[in-house]
Amino acid sequence: MRMARPDDLFRSYHLRDVSRGGMFVKTDSPRPMGTAVEVRVEFVHGDAFQARGKVVRVVRARDVSDRSQPAGIGIGFTEMTDESSRLLEELLEDPTSTIEPPDPRTEP
Repeated sequence: MRMARPDDLFRSYHLRDVSRGGMFVKTDSPRPMGTAVEVRVEFVHGDAFQARGKVVRVVRARDVSDRSQPAGIGIGFTEMTDESSRLLEELLEDPTSTIEPPDPRTEP
């Protein structure tokens, strides 16, 4: 995922609560509300979901009373291609068959 500046590198993040409108990204270094982001999710079969969005929710670790709720950011999608929309639908129908397993070396 790339956040804000075009020269930022993509990093691996743990995704939660993916929906047609956005997703929650687990991170201990949340960006401010309104930050522009580019999202890329690699699929097992070689395709990649890509979308643009912005940070619409920030959850800081210090503000979480229930430790089962991670710190992170909610991202609302603002733009995606028809192909990415199709891939998102595929992901929502069966998440276990489409997403590349996380690389333990990059998992935060």
